[in-house]
Amino acid sequence: MAIMGRGPLGGFSGKLGNVVGCNRNGKFYLKSSPRKSNQPPSPKQLEQRERMKLAAQFVGALKEVIMVGYQYVKPNHHPVNKATSYHSKEAIAGTWPELSIDYPKVKLSHGYLSPPSQCEVKATGAYTISLTWPVLTNAFQCGDDELLVVVLGDTIDWPYWKFDVAKRDDGSGILTLDESDVGKAVHVYAAYVSANGKKVSNSWYLGQHEII
Repeated sequence: MAIMGRGPLGGFSGKLGNVVGCNRNGKFYLKSSPRKSNQPPSPKQLEQRERMKLAAQFVGALKEVIMVGYQYVKPNHHPVNKATSYHSKEAIAGTWPELSIDYPKVKLSHGYLSPPSQCEVKATGAYTISLTWPVLTNAFQCGDDELLVVVLGDTIDWPYWKFDVAKRDDGSGILTLDESDVGKAVHVYAAYVSANGKKVSNSWYLGQHEII
């Protein structure tokens, strides 16, 4: 069923015969109805579907982080879609059916603030990780920028993150996980978010560490 808009001379949305109408950003578009294919998907098509599926699951679990980290998208684009597209193309290792997340290539934020590129991580016991970095300020970094830390791992049941581990001027911060995470290897990422939440840095991969 098609729905007419703006009178008989306006556009319509929905399906009318072999034509599909849609309204995108205030403009009406017409396109032919896609035909169903009787051909089984090729290995390349299957791999592309699985890469997109894996990327969508990964990004979906981090939606709260992604909505902040990918806020610099074009008008009418969505941060989750942008992040899913990036990870499906750049951050998945292997070939179908053996696909996995390529953790060093994961990007949880894209922005213009100076990133925590000199941040160092150390597992300090009591299921806590310590982060230290030199205190520097310039036009692209303010002392009250907040450090976002994200912890991921194959053996952790869910991702863990905290937006305000410390301020850039602090030079150090700690993140306490759960006692059940002791002995697990985790991937650690950090990024800066401005105090008003409207500016971010690129996320930075800080390596893999074993929780003790």
